[in-house]
Amino acid sequence: MPNPDYHDLKDHSETTQIQFNPDKVTYSELLTIFWERHDYATPIQAQYKSAIFYNSEAQREEAEASLARVQQGHLGQGKFQGMPVLTLIAPATTFYIAELYHQKYFLQCNKVIFSLLHYVRHADLIDDPIATSLNGYLHG
Repeated sequence: MPNPDYHDLKDHSETTQIQFNPDKVTYSELLTIFWERHDYATPIQAQYKSAIFYNSEAQREEAEASLARVQQGHLGQGKFQGMPVLTLIAPATTFYIAELYHQKYFLQCNKVIFSLLHYVRHADLIDDPIATSLNGYLHG
């Protein structure tokens, strides 16, 4: 289904695509952050499933190795130890940008801070690193 939307996802899931500079942060470090901060053990509907999508064979191998460390109790959150890990590891496919009202959601909900940014167009916040940082801060 080309360009799914929030009300008609079909077999798609909501996810986040992370672009990173491997000279600054490694894929392995990102995986550690994922496992330490993400709920990977609670069953949830497919729209919000826990997943790691890889872009290369090397990333697949690293993701699967990190999953094995979680299953062995060497990585991840203590509160989930011993529970089944429900995270899917699969190849990345076409990534669709969410509708504008889903972009930087926590920032958009904070009308005071959002108004201080003076975006000419709402769409300008999508690629703005300041908006990304503020959104992360506001989410916690």
